[in-house]
Amino acid sequence: MFEQMAQQPPAPGLWEMTPEQGREMYRAMRPLNPELPIHNCEDRLIHGSLGDIPIRIYTPAGAGPFGVLMNFHGGGWVIGDLDTSDAVCRELATLAQVVVVSVDYRMAPEAPYPAAVHDAYDATVWAANNMHELNGNGKIGLTGESAGGNLSAVVALKARDQNGPQIAFQCLLYPVVDCDLTRPSYDANGEGYLLETQTMRWFWDTYCPDQAQRKEADASPLLATDLSNLPPALVVTAEFDPLRDEGEAYADALQAAGNQVTAVRYDGMVHDFMATAAMFESSRKGGFKLMLYVLVCEDKPDSESLRKAVREDHLAFLKNYDVRFAGPMLGDDETTMVGSIIVIDVDSREAAQAFAAADPYAAAGLFAHVTLRRTQISLDAVVTAIANAGGSAVAKVADATIEADVNGLFDSAGADLDIAIYNAGNNTPGRIVDMDASYFEHSWRVCCFGGFLFGKAATQQFLKGDGGTLLFTGASASLRGRAKFGAFNSSKGALRNLAQAMAKEYGAEGVHVGHVVVDGPIGGDKIIEAFPEYAERLGEDGMIDINGIVDGFMYLYQQPRRAWTFELDVRTSVEKW
Repeated sequence: MFEQMAQQPPAPGLWEMTPEQGREMYRAMRPLNPELPIHNCEDRLIHGSLGDIPIRIYTPAGAGPFGVLMNFHGGGWVIGDLDTSDAVCRELATLAQVVVVSVDYRMAPEAPYPAAVHDAYDATVWAANNMHELNGNGKIGLTGESAGGNLSAVVALKARDQNGPQIAFQCLLYPVVDCDLTRPSYDANGEGYLLETQTMRWFWDTYCPDQAQRKEADASPLLATDLSNLPPALVVTAEFDPLRDEGEAYADALQAAGNQVTAVRYDGMVHDFMATAAMFESSRKGGFKLMLYVLVCEDKPDSESLRKAVREDHLAFLKNYDVRFAGPMLGDDETTMVGSIIVIDVDSREAAQAFAAADPYAAAGLFAHVTLRRTQISLDAVVTAIANAGGSAVAKVADATIEADVNGLFDSAGADLDIAIYNAGNNTPGRIVDMDASYFEHSWRVCCFGGFLFGKAATQQFLKGDGGTLLFTGASASLRGRAKFGAFNSSKGALRNLAQAMAKEYGAEGVHVGHVVVDGPIGGDKIIEAFPEYAERLGEDGMIDINGIVDGFMYLYQQPRRAWTFELDVRTSVEKW
């Protein structure tokens, strides 16, 4: 993608153009293509508090009723229109089976802040009041790219505060949510990656010249004093986007306020990458994620057959463009999902790739459920890494020491569960006499008690079917004591005994329980990126290969019942033991 972008001739920056010149340039970047499939498309004028508002209504085929999705185009509140977002709206309506109402809100400098906010909110109220005319089912979602993501977030806040329409969900695609242009992603990505810092400064100066107004929630929703009781949100960011950090900060803030949030960062992507799906294969995953999120929010079944159908429809849709790429977006189209794997406490994206997307698991057709006690954002980064490696996964934040969390994880996996791996652990060396009792207890709860909850729930699921494979990750501490490792030794030793007891208790009923001792530093991003000097001192031969660990787990999973192994010991050839 970057190679093709680099081949383009240099062009003046937006900040060097007049607004009308910028609008013409943006129309050229996102041209109208009326040949793209849509059952019905109608332009209308509706009345708003500031005057008439042009809208475009996209209706899918079928009897309905349908959910209604409000779309607010991107363009920094200065450029963009119904035509620049037409292709995305057609695809959303056709593939996600929703009525899309695209709003041509007033733009600056002709109509500065807060005119766009008024139009966006007024159009949403109109849609809520005209559900029958739209063949709507009563659900309203919000979506928008960049400045449109800003307006989506602001409309969700206003609907809550003004007792307005009940918003079902919001899809914020690389949104502008803060007027602060000093975040690290601005420093790293503010020049040379499509959207530049000078462009964002020009957008803000044109849209909201008053510096004080920029800090109002209607301009910078991240600065809202109350973010509670807002609709579920999908927040999409791009690695090489100056807006990345504020988008992820908003996702964190929404989640901290108690809202349901799915946050995905697309590595290797730049701002506005949804517009390049027809040109660059790498840009398509974001569109696929958006389609699936809308489908799930519309209570349509989230199954692999649905994923494959949407994927194939998405590719067929893109073929209406003169495109160079036509490959699958997630995984191989020939892969058949025959079961599921749960991996709890995946500590890095590289480990997640190895556990859930490496060749042995992909060949077995396993769909991954990954979980850990962190934020949804960190988990979504794991899912994105798996997707980029060719696999498929869903993520769930859970605490391994809370029974309801663990049971919820297995409920989400369903009856097709084939293998469950408990990988949780914690270790801070220290002398017993200096050790706080609460730390000792916490170590036991994570290493052993969590293993009990996980093993119990997995076995209950396996016994409902034809059995399955339950694997626990151990360490040398599982086998022997060591000075200053009393808490870890006790916890890991207890986990090994638990695994052995379960192997003897449920082997005859088809549950293969195994214990894998992993002894030594693992050559993944946790060590290589966080402790580069230590990694260099160890060298490649001094760190365990992640794929080798996966091979060990896969070996246990594939064993026939007449030749089950309980314990494997994985280490490097130079490890001292």
